[in-house]
Amino acid sequence: ILYFQSFFILCSSLGEFVWLVWHEKMVAVKWQVAWSEVKQGWHTFVYKSSSSILASMSIWILGFVSSSSAVAYYSGADKIIKAVVGLSQPVILASYPYFSRLAISNQHRSYALIIKYGVATIILSLPVLLAVFFLSPYVINVFLGDKYVSSIDVLQILLLVIPFRVLNTIIGHLGLLAQNKDKLVSKLTLIVSGVAVCLYFMGGYSYHHLGMAVAVVMIEIVMFILYLSAFLSGRNKS
Repeated sequence: ILYFQSFFILCSSLGEFVWLVWHEKMVAVKWQVAWSEVKQGWHTFVYKSSSSILASMSIWILGFVSSSSAVAYYSGADKIIKAVVGLSQPVILASYPYFSRLAISNQHRSYALIIKYGVATIILSLPVLLAVFFLSPYVINVFLGDKYVSSIDVLQILLLVIPFRVLNTIIGHLGLLAQNKDKLVSKLTLIVSGVAVCLYFMGGYSYHHLGMAVAVVMIEIVMFILYLSAFLSGRNKS
């Protein structure tokens, strides 16, 4: 399965590269210009890379402080949650250019739309959370198998990650990055990453897969509070 996954990811990357070469001219690299672009996008890079590492850090740390069975029980449920969260990502990313333009032309409307996005996320996620919570034994049995009974409790805890992670992406991308607050977002994400390392070690070491699930939910809540505070602070100033 890993070979198949790697093969299709490679094909996808090569296909994107060929498409870009076909539609855009190949030009010589100007290192001074390239370095200037790197410096301008440095904070966005830190934010994106920190977010990616933060999303997978829990499994690394759990493997370091606990057993392989705990990693299996946790990672199985974690992959289901990531698959559900991933359904919202294309919509959010596709909305970014519009919100980026709106942040310049009509900032008040931008704030109002982001709040509506957040409210809609909460309303739409509630029935999904309730359904998956009560059907979690069936979901685990279908996707992971009957040997992963211990993943049921992990999945039920991690369900809280879904609304908070989607809200964090909405506020981070559409509310802060679109308003050119990439430096602030990168700092907040680095702070959350530092707190996450401590919580993940404590949760994984003390309560294994269940402790890690609780720690991940807590980190998403902490990130939501920080992002929301920064977002509302900018709104009040405007």
